[in-house]
Amino acid sequence: MAEIVIDSAVQVLVEKLIAIASEEIGLIFRVKEELASLKDSFTKIQAFLNDASKRQMEEEAAKLWLKDLESIAYEADTLLDEFNYEIVRRKVQIKNQMKRKRSHPSKVKEELKDKRFLLVLDDLWNDEQEYWENFRSSLVGINLVNGNFIIVTTRSNRVASIVNPAYQHSLGILSDDECWDIIKMKAFPNEEVSEHLENIGRKIAGKCGGLPLAANMIGGTLQRKDIYDWTSVLHSGFSDSNGDTSGVLQVLKLSFDRLPSPLLKKCFAYCSIFSEDEEIEKELLIQLWMAEGLLVNDGDDMESLGSRVYDILLQNSFFQEAEKNEFGIIKHSKMHDLVHDLACSISKAGSFNVENHKSDAIPPRVRNLAIRSLDEQESYKMALKENAIYLRALFSNDQIPDSVLDDCKTLRTLSVQSSTGELTPSISKLIHLRLIDVSFTGIRAFPESICKLYNLQTLRAFRCFKLQELPSQLRSLISLNILLLIGKNILKCRLKLES
Repeated sequence: MAEIVIDSAVQVLVEKLIAIASEEIGLIFRVKEELASLKDSFTKIQAFLNDASKRQMEEEAAKLWLKDLESIAYEADTLLDEFNYEIVRRKVQIKNQMKRKRSHPSKVKEELKDKRFLLVLDDLWNDEQEYWENFRSSLVGINLVNGNFIIVTTRSNRVASIVNPAYQHSLGILSDDECWDIIKMKAFPNEEVSEHLENIGRKIAGKCGGLPLAANMIGGTLQRKDIYDWTSVLHSGFSDSNGDTSGVLQVLKLSFDRLPSPLLKKCFAYCSIFSEDEEIEKELLIQLWMAEGLLVNDGDDMESLGSRVYDILLQNSFFQEAEKNEFGIIKHSKMHDLVHDLACSISKAGSFNVENHKSDAIPPRVRNLAIRSLDEQESYKMALKENAIYLRALFSNDQIPDSVLDDCKTLRTLSVQSSTGELTPSISKLIHLRLIDVSFTGIRAFPESICKLYNLQTLRAFRCFKLQELPSQLRSLISLNILLLIGKNILKCRLKLES
């Protein structure tokens, strides 16, 4: 699947070349003809990759070539970004503008004190006996009222045995008719189904193995599709799921393969950087896609494009449990753990979240890395140092050592939520940064040098109650279009800064 992800990277490069070739950079550096030639070469490579993704090349030599191409694409992207930075820097000079969080048992106890409660622990996977016993003992004696209950849902027999419930109910698989009802509801929410399509659909439902997730994904994939697509899915080669994980993953992979554009596939693969069962904020995810350079402007603004991408992935059940605000606007969603597994298998070593791979070593040349705590293992610090020059996105809840951060020269995204300390003035050397997130930190002020990050698009500082002021030269950040703050006065502002 590497060719699918690389294809999207090359697409981003071609679009960036078009933009840069039209800028004065071609005149300043006298490389306009070379840029045009490079654009032509990448366009031809992209055409080859489009064909490769259809044929699903399996030859080992081809895979190695594609891997090399990926590295070249990232290096070219960094070089072009430096050209673009120089353009913006000169404009600034000329114009003179220049968690995953676990609820602590004591908090749960405090919340439930003197209340009659029904506590639901959904999709539980923690199979540590001691952790469960500590949690259960913390609830003992909260109140003397009878009728308190805890409901636990899990797909792990080991978890079920550790919980030691008073009553256990094992859910059976759905019937083929029930699977068809799910497919029909998803594919034809307000339409009648022709007899011919229903016959095909019922045969597809029979391959879902009684699993609602499989039926839901297939239904989303077939929405607004014609009989050719339905027949193609029926004969696509995925076998009956029989209620097991491997069968569901076949269905999920089928849904992924049928996403209509490389952009959707690349944006979905990026989501592997999140932890399992993590609540994903829609607005933040779109900003991360922007920072990675995935949302190439197609005449519309990047946020609108990102919102459309998100909605398509949600419609196709790659996201679920969408939570809306009082105005009906989606704020958060989650990924089913098997869908998350699919994203990880697609991105492979491109993204690595330590929480998802606690027993694994950080792979070499990883591009996107999430290390919530650098204190967990000394090897993490060493791996971070070794991978610094390749990183494009770094997420940590700890302060990143200056010696490491200075080496992250190609970094696009820096998230240090909940960390301690201040941003180092040397952050101005990270000229490729598009997004900085210091939310939930004790930061008091941004260094003035941050105003030299002319590529910065998004600056997030939620619940930074010690934050006193913004840099005086903030308007030098002529690429900044999103500034999200909740400061001392609990005031949220969203500013569109004009260049």
